[in-house]
Amino acid sequence: MAQVIGNLYKDAQIYKSENGKEFVAFTIVETDGYTDKTGKWQTKRTFYNCIKWNATKLVSRLKEGIPLSLTGNFTAKPYTDAEGNAKASVTLLVQELKFISYPKAVATEDTEPIDESMEFVGDDLPS
Repeated sequence: MAQVIGNLYKDAQIYKSENGKEFVAFTIVETDGYTDKTGKWQTKRTFYNCIKWNATKLVSRLKEGIPLSLTGNFTAKPYTDAEGNAKASVTLLVQELKFISYPKAVATEDTEPIDESMEFVGDDLPS
């Protein structure tokens, strides 16, 4: 299992798999920093594509900038780019999603108030 902590890069979206099952897809960005040899601060951002099955009710709460803690397994799908180079797309299949904090301004009429420590755990593999 891998754990990723970061912020949503943009609002989550609902998609359908080839067999018609709905899933939530989003990208999370993890930001790290360090001081280089010259003493200058460097920022490194890593982007993770994520999928959460059986979580379409969450999409209204998964908005750009929301900090999350995710636990799941990485999967890679090979493909060939337009120039014929072999590549791989890596996706985190999220099994556990925790809101680190949840701004009250994000709650709208279609979302009920939530506990900021709310956690969502479940089987993320399609059946």
